[in-house]
Amino acid sequence: MKTKYLPLLASAAFLFAACDDNEQPAFSDADAFVAFNTSTATVTENPDEESVASVIVTLASLGGLEKTATVEVPDTNALNKDSNFEKAKKAVEGINFRIVSSKTLQFNDSVRTAEVKIAFIPDGVYTGDMKFKLVLKSDDVNVGHESECVVTLADYEHPLQAILGTYAASADSYFAARGHFNWNVTISKDDNDVSKVYVDGLDPYFASAGYKGHLVGAVNSEKTEISVAAKQEYGYQTATFEAFSEADPDDDNAKQLSEGESLKIAILDGGDKLVVENAFGVYMNGWYNLMYGNLELTKNK
Repeated sequence: MKTKYLPLLASAAFLFAACDDNEQPAFSDADAFVAFNTSTATVTENPDEESVASVIVTLASLGGLEKTATVEVPDTNALNKDSNFEKAKKAVEGINFRIVSSKTLQFNDSVRTAEVKIAFIPDGVYTGDMKFKLVLKSDDVNVGHESECVVTLADYEHPLQAILGTYAASADSYFAARGHFNWNVTISKDDNDVSKVYVDGLDPYFASAGYKGHLVGAVNSEKTEISVAAKQEYGYQTATFEAFSEADPDDDNAKQLSEGESLKIAILDGGDKLVVENAFGVYMNGWYNLMYGNLELTKNK
């Protein structure tokens, strides 16, 4: 019986010995590379002067390597078929932005990171957000996975700038059992239509649960009111945005708004305050929550 098992035991001993002799794979400077720290970046326009933002490039190495990389800005015509740019307005170097740092990046044992500084050139008119791309190149060192960075120039002069931002809300639910809510509502721009906004987190039940659904709102020409259409799909399964004609759903005149009718949000104090005039909620197999109207939202500064 012992003779039968000897070859197996010997094989096992050999395997364990072989494992002990193996060294763990290690990163060496033959694997060194340069890469952007992020694949996207945003520079927000300052209406009074050039605003500057930095994109970081890092050399990943163990030793003190002296390496060089360059940053290139592809011609906007080369971006037309890029999926990141098909619908985006293309920013033009020298007109919409400038690279104010050197495009040649030098690395050594004491300099492992470099900044690519981008200045947004203000133009005083609303052109909408624009994009361009930074591309890393090097004949001296490997280029890592993050070899490109798409930069968005966020235009400050949006016609609805005064109402864009985050608002603090605090209110009791129509249903006493639902309790009191403190939450934030965010108004953001529609990149394709300057008369529309996205209203995120209007329903406090969904917002408190961490759900990030948004509703589309239309702003009137006087910029005094946002209309949010009833019966919008809220983006979650069968959830639907519902609203009433009055601030109190129990009002004798109150009726549930139908498709084509809208909840009204008054814009007050130049956008510092919003008032949701109608009672509203989100329907999903029954009311998930229902809030009284005349709900005040105060802009966070």
